[in-house]
Amino acid sequence: MIEAAIFLSPILLMIILLIIGVPISYTMLIAGTTGLVIVMGFNRSQGILVGAPRDPISFTYTTIPLFILMAEFLDKSGIISDLYDATQDWLGHLPGGLAIATTVANGGMAALSGSSTASVAAMSKISYGEMKNRGYKDSLTMGTIAGSGTFAIMIPPSLGLIVYGIITENNIGRLFLGGVVPGILTLLGYVGVIVVWTLYNPEIAPKMEKSSMSKRLQSSKRVWPGVLVIAIVLGGIYSGAITATEAGAVGASSALLVSVLAYGMGYEQAYEALRDTLETSGMIFLIIFGALVFGFYLTVSQLPQDLISLIQELPITPTQVLLIILLVYILMGALMDQLAILLLTLPITYPVVVNGLGFGPIWFGILIAKTIEVGLVTPPIGLNVYIATGTVNADLADGFAGAARFLIVDIIIIALLFLFPEMVTWVN
Repeated sequence: MIEAAIFLSPILLMIILLIIGVPISYTMLIAGTTGLVIVMGFNRSQGILVGAPRDPISFTYTTIPLFILMAEFLDKSGIISDLYDATQDWLGHLPGGLAIATTVANGGMAALSGSSTASVAAMSKISYGEMKNRGYKDSLTMGTIAGSGTFAIMIPPSLGLIVYGIITENNIGRLFLGGVVPGILTLLGYVGVIVVWTLYNPEIAPKMEKSSMSKRLQSSKRVWPGVLVIAIVLGGIYSGAITATEAGAVGASSALLVSVLAYGMGYEQAYEALRDTLETSGMIFLIIFGALVFGFYLTVSQLPQDLISLIQELPITPTQVLLIILLVYILMGALMDQLAILLLTLPITYPVVVNGLGFGPIWFGILIAKTIEVGLVTPPIGLNVYIATGTVNADLADGFAGAARFLIVDIIIIALLFLFPEMVTWVN
């Protein structure tokens, strides 16, 4: 019992560090290092600590900064604002039209950025003022922005799915394909919620005039180069012409050309894109380094293997075990960033669910991605709601009240994924 407590003490240390507010990267690094010293001794653990930083610099990991760079080029060029304008012209006259436009634009933003937090922050700045000036209530506005911002973890190219594929050594292209159906169903479900909500309570979303066809076509002209970049990237991956890593390079190069030639991006915007890419990539790689050290501790301590054996002996079904794990992901999603959650938990949950319980790896990846989406808008600390309201100084209560309606769709999609795994497994 004492020996088990000693081996588990790094996990307790990690929980304490998270509670007192230590960044997740340093938390995993400190806890992992402590665990390695306990299990292997100081001298032997030094070799792992020296070698661990080299692993994230491997060729596979280069896809992360490349996709971030692609998103930054397209963001700094102004395509996000143009995308919102175009969807507003096409959809603004519908019931809750601006909210629908925000939802669709957030889907496009998700495809461009791959990051929920980046999508929410950008769309808050772009759409909040426009919707408020048109008389939209903050509950609908902030709920739509926070809720639809979660698309980024599901709609390809998703950084969350990329990280899942790298950590678990699964095909990233198949993960992208697996997320298409749930992602589209979620987007359509959110649109349905907006329509029903505004028809039931018209005061929250005043009607807008229908834009002329010429105005629609004019606004659409500004969007197609960015759409072309996404089509090239995803088409290359799905056709097998390029790998996910090569797609990052193709996407970043295409985004640079489009941003300069079609949008007139200058030196200052390009510099900002490179600077922001370095900052974001540095943060992510620091988290990855901490996760690798913590993962090494879990490996040498054999805690995942012991956990698998323990679960297999429990008088509960594999489905019940999976439901418990998903509940934990919802709770963590309310507290932490999506990438940090995946890097922290996958060394434990993946071998339990896939190796121990026998569930499919691609299906599990999409399922936890969808589950983390729910956590991002769940109280008490739904990260997306805080970002959406904090960016524009809106009322946090309005954000949670609005986002709660969209949780109905998320729960339905998760249930459908459980009942009909074919929504994902068709890619196998």
